[in-house]
Amino acid sequence: MAKERKSPQQKKELELTRDHFTRGWHSSRMFPRTWKRKKVGANREYRQKSEELLAQAKPGIGALDIELIADDPTAARFQKSVIRKRLHKIGTVTVGEKVKDKLERCAEAVGRNMLGSDKLAQEEKSRQKEAARKKMKLAREGSSS
Repeated sequence: MAKERKSPQQKKELELTRDHFTRGWHSSRMFPRTWKRKKVGANREYRQKSEELLAQAKPGIGALDIELIADDPTAARFQKSVIRKRLHKIGTVTVGEKVKDKLERCAEAVGRNMLGSDKLAQEEKSRQKEAARKKMKLAREGSSS
């Protein structure tokens, strides 16, 4: 049985919702390697902290003999006091979100250079108006006295 053919609009909609993009410096091709490194680093940190705490609690017992005291309540207490670092996968968005963000940034950028010159012109006009008000105020005070 043949698959139903999708129209170009349907294909585009599926692409925008299903496909993902990795933002910034996180390359999608390097992700598996860096994720493994992150996991290894987090596990190493957890092991070192727990061994350090157990060594303080039971001096004279080597790291290899820790399995012997695994049922000890102090070991369980120290095991709970060490918190395993949570890893988060960041930086992935759907292609639709990426396109929407890019369009918003482009819309914000329109007329950006002119905006700066418009502000300067408005500030100059406000200074001139303020100077004219001061002159009028001085002229009124001078004529009333």
